[in-house]
Amino acid sequence: MEKHDKYNGWTNYETWTVKLWIDNDDSFIWGLLIEAYQDDGNGKKDVYGLAQRIREEIEEGNPLDEPSMYNQLLSAALSEVNWQEIAQSLLEE
Repeated sequence: MEKHDKYNGWTNYETWTVKLWIDNDDSFIWGLLIEAYQDDGNGKKDVYGLAQRIREEIEEGNPLDEPSMYNQLLSAALSEVNWQEIAQSLLEE
């Protein structure tokens, strides 16, 4: 199976899809962004921390609780997401 380098300017299709859905749900990301804007003592935004929080929130929202082919496929797709790229984009917006 051939992998493409980019999808609509994003790392891959999975990253683009997650960012698209985040953009359509302001309530989801607002609290996470507020946390990220709290600086680390050096006046820097915590991109890595925001990326981790977004990943945790998305993965915890997985509606497929039981082990199954569908759960494994969803987990595989989420493992391809570039969480830091999404976090950086949100902080730049």
